[in-house]
Amino acid sequence: MRSRAELVDARLRAFVPERLSVDWTGGPPYALPPEVDVARTLAMAQGGQRVRINHHALTPAQLCDPRTRVLFASAPASDFVRERRLDGVSYRDLMGDVMGSMTGIANPPELTLRSLSPNYAAEWLAANLPGRVEFCLPATMAEFETAVQSLGPDLVLLSGLNVNTRALLEMARFARHSGAEEVWLGGDAALGPYAILDQVFDRTVWGPGEAYLRHCLVGDAGWEIQHPPVDRMLADVSWLSLDDRQQPVRIAFQTLHLALRLGCTQDCVYCAEGLKSQRGRAIPATRFDDFCRRVDQALERGVDRVYFVDPDFGRLWSDELEGRAVRYLGRRGVRWSVLTNVRTLARHGDQMADHGLASIYLGIESLAQSHRRTSNRLQVLKRNWQDVDDTVTQALRMQGRGVLTMGLYIIGNPGEEPGEVEAGIQRLKDLVPLSQISTNQPFPGSAEFQDAASAGWIHNYDPDAMRYGHMVWAPGGRVLDPLQIERQYVHAHREVNHLWRPGGFFARQLSGPRRPRREGVPSPALPGSAAEGERGIA
Repeated sequence: MRSRAELVDARLRAFVPERLSVDWTGGPPYALPPEVDVARTLAMAQGGQRVRINHHALTPAQLCDPRTRVLFASAPASDFVRERRLDGVSYRDLMGDVMGSMTGIANPPELTLRSLSPNYAAEWLAANLPGRVEFCLPATMAEFETAVQSLGPDLVLLSGLNVNTRALLEMARFARHSGAEEVWLGGDAALGPYAILDQVFDRTVWGPGEAYLRHCLVGDAGWEIQHPPVDRMLADVSWLSLDDRQQPVRIAFQTLHLALRLGCTQDCVYCAEGLKSQRGRAIPATRFDDFCRRVDQALERGVDRVYFVDPDFGRLWSDELEGRAVRYLGRRGVRWSVLTNVRTLARHGDQMADHGLASIYLGIESLAQSHRRTSNRLQVLKRNWQDVDDTVTQALRMQGRGVLTMGLYIIGNPGEEPGEVEAGIQRLKDLVPLSQISTNQPFPGSAEFQDAASAGWIHNYDPDAMRYGHMVWAPGGRVLDPLQIERQYVHAHREVNHLWRPGGFFARQLSGPRRPRREGVPSPALPGSAAEGERGIA
């Protein structure tokens, strides 16, 4: 009889692109590829089965025994850096860094903004499982393998995104061959529509894992959720500014990452965050006194910048929490940033700007004219409350208040004609200096995935393809050429996120009150442009 390790080896050999996709040109409905198990994802997300227990090797008593060695590891940082080659030009996808993801495709490495943020999953687990788990946040697969060989864990906990599925499977394979008795999977990768996950992993856990892992590994007595300490929630930011000669210079600083309300209250079709967090109720809101204490501790360390990790800051605004927190930051002279929405800006944007708000990531989503057909609302994205013109108004208003406004934007949405998408990109270019730009993907667990999988619209389930910049489905049943969408994705990045473009990141610095624009400043060409002798993208 073959061992579990040998079974993993055999299954990995079968987990290839050819068994995860079908020919897209024939149009929907597409047949399910052999390796795909859609029902698995639907049971975990829409069906509420957050934990799947597939195999047992360790008893409950052994799991709680301090002598049982437990290792937590995330997908290697190297797996979040991908290269995309399109029309003879190579581009960098920096998936694990929102600033890098905005600027990495359109700019060379020396002109890329970066933010090395804390690993939230690991830090929250470490705070709530003190001393019970060893943590490895590897830069490379080799670093993970060294940690496994050093500790010799009985239980290995792995976490990552759907795009990390292959790396996580390889990590599980190595752990099995190194003697681990059980391997569990968490994070969004646990939702993958792949039968192999239940065959390789003894348990898969989706959603906030602090309570479940505490229950399994420590017990429930005398516990309430703990926030990570300040020194574990600092991000290293690498920014760019223009000096007196109007040349880019690096500025390094740290930002404290804080949470007021984790989880999202919305039910956008393209995202599963609301389901995962039970509409923002999965983790209690931070107490105001705890928030103040953390800000003060950061200031004592010389860190005077804060970024709120709330997925949708202000959506559940309370003057006793958000309002008091904003005023406290203003009194303490802290500059701060959030990811937020149009409604919050309309209601509270002035108060936020009056008390130190430095920058925002704004959910713009789409500026395509096709939404005029649905009363100018983003109904196709299930954001019926968001009016496109209101989005533009609030973005301009905040920029007028001196707040750096960056966008979150999606192309390839159902119902959007190619010409409308291009016009939307040009509107975005005129509206914000930088934007995270994504393609509409039916990510596992989202309502969009449920609808698309049920209708047979998805032709490619390969986890390496289900990432921004690719097209793996026929939105609304309409066939789109994946290569043309990839070209449009890169084109959008080059149009909006090139730092030297007119009206872009550096141009806004030059037009600011401290640095009047001078004539004759050279602007480096976009990578891959005709000025560099390489093939451009029309």
